[in-house]
Formats: sequence, structure tokens, C-alpha cells
Amino acid sequence: MNRPAKFAVNTLIYIVFAGYLFLLYELLIVPAILDWSLYGILLSLSIAGLLVYALPPAHRRNLSVLGLTFLLMVRALDNISFLEWYLRIPGVLAVFIILGFTSRVLGRIAPTRFLIVFLVALVINFSITLDEVPLWSEFSIKWRSPVLYLQGGTVDYFPLQSADLNEDGMAEIITQGNLKAVEKARENPLDRDKENKLLWNENNEYMVFGWNGRTFDQLESTGYSPKLLVGALQRDYINFPYYTTDWSRSEETLKQNLNPLADLDDIVSKTMRFGDAPFYNLALSLDSTRMRQESWNRLINGMVQQQEASPAKDVPVSSVKISEPFELSAEITNSQLQGTFAGEQFSETTEATAILGAGRLLSGISAQLAVLGTKLQILNVSPSGEIKLINEITGEQIPDISSAEALLADVDADGTDELMLNTEQARILKLDDAGSWKVLWASTDDSFRFEGFASLGPDQKPHIIALSKSNVRNNRTRFMTGYEYTSQGLQQKWRVFSGMINLTAADFDGDQENELAGSVYKKHVVMVLEKHRLPVVPALYGLTLLLILTGIGIRLRQPHTRERGGADV
Repeated sequence: MNRPAKFAVNTLIYIVFAGYLFLLYELLIVPAILDWSLYGILLSLSIAGLLVYALPPAHRRNLSVLGLTFLLMVRALDNISFLEWYLRIPGVLAVFIILGFTSRVLGRIAPTRFLIVFLVALVINFSITLDEVPLWSEFSIKWRSPVLYLQGGTVDYFPLQSADLNEDGMAEIITQGNLKAVEKARENPLDRDKENKLLWNENNEYMVFGWNGRTFDQLESTGYSPKLLVGALQRDYINFPYYTTDWSRSEETLKQNLNPLADLDDIVSKTMRFGDAPFYNLALSLDSTRMRQESWNRLINGMVQQQEASPAKDVPVSSVKISEPFELSAEITNSQLQGTFAGEQFSETTEATAILGAGRLLSGISAQLAVLGTKLQILNVSPSGEIKLINEITGEQIPDISSAEALLADVDADGTDELMLNTEQARILKLDDAGSWKVLWASTDDSFRFEGFASLGPDQKPHIIALSKSNVRNNRTRFMTGYEYTSQGLQQKWRVFSGMINLTAADFDGDQENELAGSVYKKHVVMVLEKHRLPVVPALYGLTLLLILTGIGIRLRQPHTRERGGADV
């Protein structure tokens, strides 16, 4: 083999070597430590030790140093990826010089070999972001949005929902952001801190993203129904109670303005007087809630008058509308629960302020509504329009029930729905024929949160989508996890060690398979994921085992080969 061919082969070998180490670290080592804590560390050290032992003794130290240097490169380059280009270039040079010198001293790494793995690290850094890599074990990334909101601003995350807003059979993604502030900070990075003040007026806007056949685009207001958008919104209490929300609608977009109710000096002085602090916070909470509801009423009435030329009317504080497995619409307006089911209207006075969902929690032809006030109630709605209380959960039974969230879904596949309840301790509750509660499952920690119940990708069987902590560690960090309910409890189907939240499953591209959308916590980036069936992690474990056995087998056939201490590699 001539010299150019030998150099090309060696270059390819080192590229593959670097790629394998990157996948091994990101998809095996890191997840093992995050999920199994000390046991994961022991497993990782065992794998690393066996791999080092399996290396040719003459090159063991050199390859070990080169591998560690490469992994440090990837992390170092990622840590400076947020810098502007005029700061990033000196950072890249510093990483090159420091790690190049260190690898030469510790492992006598040849400059050409170091340059090869450094270029691999650069390609990785410029082509992907590291928060995407953990997703590869279970998903392919269909789309990643630009940054939608200034990182480090007053809001850590915005709600994210999905709904078909233009009736084209595909769901659209609904979230919020402020692209103008992001662009301004990008053009004037030295002024970035001026946009990050606490208690700062923010003019954020609702953004709708839809599939165009190739990727996701932000839709113009003419591309969807404003009425459907407003009906789908999840009215979250952002930065409550120090901010109030003011909705406004122009011909172009729907905006959500965050307006502070007090300045920082006032808040500090009032909260430092401990006798006044509870009453001050209560007053802020009442003002924020009142002004928020008044603004929402103005928005809804403005849309109604614009479309129907009718006088202002009372606006529902909560509503729900479903078409499967039956058609039902309901709303709460002025302490009155009213709606339509099976063509019949129903109405009942209620103390509830929110409708959590509708479904069929009991066998039969009636529908059930889950409503929430100071307690959670399950109401039976008959085809004749009669409303009857079936059961309720009070604050004595679950202390934080008044702030609960719930999903209704047929978790155990018996033909009737169960209540997936998000409180401090998540639960799956089932109503028996007598209307009594039965606990099918309850979390053992306060980190678990139900995000949905849906099928993903080619697997058409729906399952629980949740955020849950690791199996062993006590850290409350939650990770994306899929579960299947069994008689023994929840059985884990998959887990991804990613910081995505606000997960929603829907068919976004019209291929009759659900994708999973979510936002990356504190980064204000939305991603759409497609579930695949590739055994990525088992294949990586199998490849690692094969490499270890092959290396040990070669060593056993050459028992007298000794490690060379100073050879260039």
C-alpha cells in the first residue's frame, strides 16, 4: 500500500474511532450514569476499562489519551457555541492549542492524528447541537425551530399545544415567543442585558407552525382560523402574580403582552415587611387574575363583535369540545355549566372554574365531565341532558387537588376511560360500576408528570407519555419516558435523557402517524420528533461487546506483546 493510500485508510480509521467514542459516551455512558447513579458509574467504568484493556498494548496509552482529548474537545466547543463569531474564533483556537499541547505531552499524539479528531469535533459542533443527541436512541428529528424567545428573559418556558387550526387534517404547533427581541439581541449583542431586565414589559406573540410538505413554517394569520386558535389556547399564568397578561389582536397576529404590576424596589420593600408580605402578595394575585380575565373577555368579545356584529356577552372561563368517541361541547360561564351532548342541551349551576376533560369513565351511553374548583368532580351527562354528580375528590383526600391537571384516556384498554391525575403525587384513578374510585397506579415521588396518551410512529398502540425522574437517582430532573400500563403497574417502553417539556403528540405532517412535539427547557426551541424502531442502544452495546471480545481475543493470541510507552500514533 502506497503512502497516500495508507494515510487515507488511517484517516478513515480515526474518523470512525472518534465517531464511535462520541456515540458511546452520549448514548451509553451518560444515560447509564443519569439513570442508575452509582451503578451506572460502575457500569461505565467497567466498559471503559474493558475497552482500554482490549486496545493493542503498543498503542493503549496513546489511543486512550486521544479518545479523552476528543471527548473534551466536543464538550469544550459546545460550551462556546453560544458566543458571537468574533469571540467564538479565539475560543476555538484556545481549545485547539490547549488540548493539542496536553495530548502531545501526555500521549505523544502525532499532530496529524490530533488534527483529524479535532476536525471531527468541529464538524459535530457545527452540524448538530448536543441536546439533540440523546433523542437519537428513540427518535429522528424532523424539525428544530429557531430560537423563539430571548434566552435569559423573564420567562423560562411558554405553553405549547397542538390543534388543527386550518382544518387540513394536520395539527399545527401553537406556542409563544418574541422573534423581534431575539433578532435585536443578535444584531446588538452588547445590548443583550438590556432586554433581560426583571419586571420588564414584553410584547410577545402567539406563533403557529405548520407543515408545508418539506418542513415547518410559521403560518400567517390568513393561514389559520383565529377563532380556532383562541379556542385551543392554554391560558397559563406566566410569571404570576408579579405580571398580568394583556391580550390584543391585530390583523397580523395575536399578541400576549406581559405587564408588571409593580417595580422591583416596591416588591422588595413590601416583602421584607413580613407582616405585610402575605397581604401584598394576595392583593397582587387578585389584581393579576382580575386584569387577566378582563383582558381575555375583551379579546373574545372583540372577535365576536367583529364576526357577528353582536353586543358583548359573558365569556366562558373554561370550555371543552370533543368529537370522539362522541360529540360534546361544554363551557363554564358565570358559575353555569352548560353545553350540548347527543343533540340535547344541558345546564347546571357549578362552583367549578375549569373543565379538565370529557370522556367515558363508566360503561354506557352517557358522557362524563371532569370539572375542577376547590375540588375535582366527575359529572355524568345523560343523552337527555340530565347532569348528576358521580364522585369527587376533595382537598382532604388530596391536599393540592385544586391545582390539579388531568387527562382522560383508556389506559388499561378495557373500553372505558381512566383519570390520569397530575398532582404532587401522580395517579391513575378508575371509577367502578358503583362510582367509587380505584387507584390503578400512584407515583412514589413528586417528579412524575403525565404528558399524554397516544401512539407514536409506526406503533399504532397508544401508550402513556410522561416526564419522570431516573430509576435510582434522587435528583428531581425529569426525562421523556414512554410507559405501558400493566396489571403490575407501569412498564417502561422507552426513555430519552433530554430536557424537553410540554410534550404533545399529533399527526403534524399528514402521514397518519403521530409525531411528538415539545420545547427545550429554557432554550425556547421547539422540536418535532418521529419515533423509529431502530435498536440504537442495543446495537451500540452489541458493537462494544464485539470490540472488547475481539481485542481480548487478539491479546490472548499475542500474550507477550507489551505496551510501548512513547510511540506516536
